Amino acid sequence: MSTFGSINEILDFAINEEEKAWQFYNEWGQKLKNKQMQSAFADFAREELNHKAKLETVKQNPRLLPSADKTTDLKIARYIVDEANIQTAVDSREPDVQNAYLLAISKEKAAFRLYQDLARTVESEEFKNVFHMLAQEEAMHKLKLEIEYEDHFLQEN
Repeated sequence: MSTFGSINEILDFAINEEEKAWQFYNEWGQKLKNKQMQSAFADFAREELNHKAKLETVKQNPRLLPSADKTTDLKIARYIVDEANIQTAVDSREPDVQNAYLLAISKEKAAFRLYQDLARTVESEEFKNVFHMLAQEEAMHKLKLEIEYEDHFLQEN
């Protein structure tokens, strides 16, 4: 299992994941027929861009970041969601919206874990608070997606 080599690698990974999340929500938001679901995905896309900006701000303040020995033990695999499944859903002629929701829920759970783990590694209260806030936002995304999923797919079955 790979580990991160530095806090910058972790932040680069998190920034990249937020960019991918934005792309995912943006693309799916345009494909969805339900206006409420379109709006929810558009909101998630905007929030992911805000997360990316916050992480870039954190990265620009290296004096407040944790030492390398506290961050290199974070395991990369813990935060990765199977992108092949996402691409299959996105590329299909009739998009599998149900699959997109399940994948989005998985991505939000992985992001929550990452930010919780990062909060445990930093010494700066300012960055602890940033990572806790990001974790809570990802948890809220996951909850909203689970509620939408239940409302749209579980009641139909």
